[in-house]
Amino acid sequence: MRTLSLLSFFTLLQVFAFAQFKVVAEGPVFNEPESGYAKILQMKNGNTLCLYISQDETIDVSIYDSEHVRRVQKHLEPSLGGRSQGFRINSIFEIAGEAVLFISEINDKQPVLYRVQIDGNTGELKDADRIAEANRYSSKFRSIIPEYRPDSSFFLRKDPNSDYYGLVVLHNNDNSVDKRAIEVVLYDGKHKEVNKGFYVPPFSRYRFFDYLDMAVMGEEKISIFGYAYDQIADDYKDGQLVMSNLDKGVDHMISNDVPVRDGQIIDSATVKFNPVTKKLLLLGASHFQGNKKDQYAGFLAILDPYTQKAEKEVNIYPEKANARKKELFGQKEVFTGMPQQLFIDNDGGFSVVYEELARSVVTPLNGSTYIYCYLDNAAIATFDVTGKELNSSLIPKSQVMRYFEVSSFYLTDRVSLPQKLVKGDQYKSLLYLDGKDKKYVILNDVEENEANIKKGRLTTVRSLGECDGFYYSLDGTNDLPARNFMFGKPAADTHNMAIFTVSDYDKENNIFVTMKVEKNGKRKSARVIWFAP
Repeated sequence: MRTLSLLSFFTLLQVFAFAQFKVVAEGPVFNEPESGYAKILQMKNGNTLCLYISQDETIDVSIYDSEHVRRVQKHLEPSLGGRSQGFRINSIFEIAGEAVLFISEINDKQPVLYRVQIDGNTGELKDADRIAEANRYSSKFRSIIPEYRPDSSFFLRKDPNSDYYGLVVLHNNDNSVDKRAIEVVLYDGKHKEVNKGFYVPPFSRYRFFDYLDMAVMGEEKISIFGYAYDQIADDYKDGQLVMSNLDKGVDHMISNDVPVRDGQIIDSATVKFNPVTKKLLLLGASHFQGNKKDQYAGFLAILDPYTQKAEKEVNIYPEKANARKKELFGQKEVFTGMPQQLFIDNDGGFSVVYEELARSVVTPLNGSTYIYCYLDNAAIATFDVTGKELNSSLIPKSQVMRYFEVSSFYLTDRVSLPQKLVKGDQYKSLLYLDGKDKKYVILNDVEENEANIKKGRLTTVRSLGECDGFYYSLDGTNDLPARNFMFGKPAADTHNMAIFTVSDYDKENNIFVTMKVEKNGKRKSARVIWFAP
């Protein structure tokens, strides 16, 4: 009787755990997309819009209504440059009820940017306009747009609280900042140009500018950040962080140096406006020069967007996650994760997502060079509105990619970018879900790692045959949260995964949507699935 009670108890626990992610609806099956790019948008009108962009720049659109019934399927062939030597999807947003894609190409060695508008109800192509161009590449540069930032000419960010969005155009592909080299444009929800300005260096001695990120604050302001410098030697830059504002009613940009990470090079960053404090949070990664040039560190600075002053830096290193990693894997195993994503809570507090990233270059004796990207342990740390750490949690994992190379702040970029689909690498990485009432980490992993974690080792996910979807519930009380099957414990010899990197979350209505993959023998199919976390 006691055994039966315990069995029933654990069964109820499993049911309860799975019930935390309640399935709301499932769409019809379709062939799993294995190449190209995919993106899901939950529109403000209740529709779910799924986009698939092929390598030849055609777009397949599926639209599910508010009852999660598929109503529209369209195949679109927007007419862009016509003589393209490569393309890149720079951003995808919902703007005024439309899905808006920003696609850049190289046409006759010149980078150009197109804005493609798709009706959010009918899936019809409305416009495909050429909206910006940069200077032509000289013969010494490659004739295609490189895949990863910062080697791009166009950057976009949308205000999360309105339909205003900003565009930064780097006209010179060598990062030089001569007159009118960096253009900043603010658009409203009707794609009307509201304001435009050009970056003016605060110091004439800094001849170069590495763009980092921008924050759009409605119609009032765009703040862009970059590292301004002069190249003293191959391995030495003399420079510092610069903030430049494009303000409402002002036809020129105002730039100032910001004393953050003095003496270090800031390599990458993301910035967000905190609507509670009216401050900017700049999350970045920097490194020393000289003998310490390989010693990278993450940082977070709080800045005033109106005075362009840095108020303070916050220690964001996740100490509890570090202690837990040492306890599990040995005292020499320090947590080396770098910040990857920043979320701001309704009360003005914030969360930081970290991930341990490494890469190795392999050159076979008789083959082409390829790169392995290792995505290891992650951590989540939460802070109050003053920047005081409340807690941090470790998410043990070990994954490796061969066909998709990640960059700094790739998790941040994923919010506005489609996911590249390439030989299964799209199943790896992780997703942080900043839920309405709870926070979660979601990923695909092998079941055996549940026991391996307690033994101080991990099985590295290379192939996907044994993987299932899991979620970790972050309640703020456990620095090593328990994990549960996303789709319930599978039957013997079956596995349930999802492409969590292709998903969207409607926080207001608490609906999470992603693409579940089902295996039937050797054939794989996919379906869109909606959850209530």
